Parts: sequence; C-alpha cells; structure tokens
Amino acid sequence: MAQALFLVTSVHGAQKANFKDRLRRMVDDGNEIKVIISIFNYDESQYVAALINELASSFRNHKQVEILQLFDIFYKQQGMKDPDNETDVDLASLNVQKKVVKNHHIKVYSDDNGLVRAELYEVLPQSGLYKLNCYKGSNVSKVIYYNEQKKPVAVTSQVNSNHWTTKFLNQNEAISCCVDQLFGGPMQQYYLSKTSIIQSPEKSVKLSKPVSNLVDDENTGNVKYVMKDSAVSSYVISDYGNASRYSDLAAFNVSLINQYGGNSETTVFIDLDDMINFSKYLNRNVIFNY
Repeated sequence: MAQALFLVTSVHGAQKANFKDRLRRMVDDGNEIKVIISIFNYDESQYVAALINELASSFRNHKQVEILQLFDIFYKQQGMKDPDNETDVDLASLNVQKKVVKNHHIKVYSDDNGLVRAELYEVLPQSGLYKLNCYKGSNVSKVIYYNEQKKPVAVTSQVNSNHWTTKFLNQNEAISCCVDQLFGGPMQQYYLSKTSIIQSPEKSVKLSKPVSNLVDDENTGNVKYVMKDSAVSSYVISDYGNASRYSDLAAFNVSLINQYGGNSETTVFIDLDDMINFSKYLNRNVIFNY
C-alpha cells in the first residue's frame, strides 16, 4: 500500500480547506496515512488531533489514517531522569473542592488561607485526559499533563518571564525530549520574489521599498519582509531519545519528516506557511504543500 505523511504544525494548518481536501484524496486513493502533529502546546495538540480525527472518521477508509502527536512519539523513546522531579507535587496537605465548568470536572486545591495552589481537571472528558495546573500566587507556574492511565506525559514550567520549558516524558517518567521556548529577541528578515507562490510569514510586515542591492528592476525583484512581534522568538530542542539537539524549530520538524517519511516512495505534505523555514533543511526532491 502506498504511503503518505502529513506534517501539521498549527491549528490554522489543520483548519485549511486544502489540507482537508488533500487528506481526503490520499485516503480515497488507497494510501496509508500518517498525520504527525508537531505542536508543543498540549491543549492545542489535543484540539488539532480531535479535529483531524473527526474529519478522518467521515472517510470510508478512515482506518488508513494514523494520528501521532509529539506526546505519543516521545512516550515510547528512551530518556534521562528528571533531576528536578517536577511531576512530584504534594497535594495531601491542601483542602479540596470539586466543581464542574463547561463539562470539565475540576478539583481545586487551596491552602488554609484560601489561596489556590493547584487545579486538577479533565481536559477532554471523552478521552480521560487530565492536567494539573500549579500556581505561584495568581499565576500558573507549571502544568503537568496526564494520559488515560493518569501517568504524566509532559510538564510545562516557567523558568522566568521570558523562558518556558516543556519536558516530554516516556513511560518511565524520564525526560525523552526537552523544549526551551525563549520569548522576545531580534526580528527576522525574509526576501520573496514578486512571482513567488510561497506566502509571507504570519505576523510579518512588507517594506514599502524594493531591495535595491539585490535587484536591478524594482518591478520584478525581491520584496523584503520583517517579522512583527513574533510570539516565540526561538527554541532549543533536546531530543534525548535520538541524541539530537536543535536550535531551530524548522530543523526539528524536518527531522520528523525524515524519520516518518524517510521512504522515498512516501508522499509528504507540509503547510505552505512552513515552506520558507523548512526549505533550507529539506533534502527531498518532491514535497507537496497544503
């Protein structure tokens, strides 16, 4: 059976009509499909998985579609012991109240002064997934995510106001991958020709004047874009299971393509919005966009 790989890196990508159409066509053509959801935010990843699962269930051959999240991938890999033991949270000494908000069952843990220290709630009632929000004062300082067996699969914690870390855990609760998200920093610049089919990055702004040192004719030359207030400026990704380290999110995502779509006969689809950043790492001759 022919194979196809779809790499989804955002909620927006999963909602694109072109993504849905290409996925449906590949299933109808009898391909075996893998959809890799490369989103570090657990809640967003679960939401995208639910969207794609709902779409795939409408296909006649829906069993040909396999959906993999980063949490599924890293749960099965080797890892290193967490020196901070971030999943160890003592709730026994706290007071507990139960409430229901939008069909989510929540346990609120507070101290004797009434200050909320943690909230444990069911993220998706139909799947039995849980998460625990831990607080410092009124701010969330750490979030622990659990699978259906109530075993921790990831911990997201704040290092400082500009630095958050997400640790993916394997079945032994060892760290199989650590993602550092660093907020703020220098703006990025992009150059696109006026005939390019690749779109400018989200949150970028087009400069009004042509780049004169790159072109002779301003009517056919390159156009310069700069990123405007990017939400996350940089990543450092340590993949302990594969003994790899990435300082570029695009390089990490291309490594997923190589790992799961490495077969030259596998048809690979990526989001057109990712093409600029992915292009310098892609070594495949044929990549399709959605």
